[in-house]
Amino acid sequence: MQRGRKSSDSQSVAVSLVPGQRPDAPAELSPEQVETWRVTVNQMPADWFTGCAGVLLQQYCRHVSYSRWLAAELAAVGALKEGKGIDRFDKLSRMHEREGRAISSLMTRLRLTPQAKYSARAAFTAAKNTPMRKPWECD
Repeated sequence: MQRGRKSSDSQSVAVSLVPGQRPDAPAELSPEQVETWRVTVNQMPADWFTGCAGVLLQQYCRHVSYSRWLAAELAAVGALKEGKGIDRFDKLSRMHEREGRAISSLMTRLRLTPQAKYSARAAFTAAKNTPMRKPWECD
């Protein structure tokens, strides 16, 4: 075991830089997190995740896993209507909200959201060419 500070190389998450090849999930992720990694990587172009994006993707997979666990805990506590059940529900709800914000932030940074598919110019053109409907007009 190495003593002292760890080098940045030993702390980094290696992401495959082979063109056209999708990066493998890091070994330290749980099986559920590895599945999230695979689904996320496979829905994007093969060269989407390069360099330090692996660190963000790893955190994203962890937050998705934590969010799922919290959702299951919330469902279990949701049946309780009073006493400690309400306090636990409130605490779990706040934790779940924090996980949701972290997931949203990481998705934006990794450009996984639908808005990432458009350049600023394409978004402007699409908005300009889309007729504006009044709020009270329905389909």
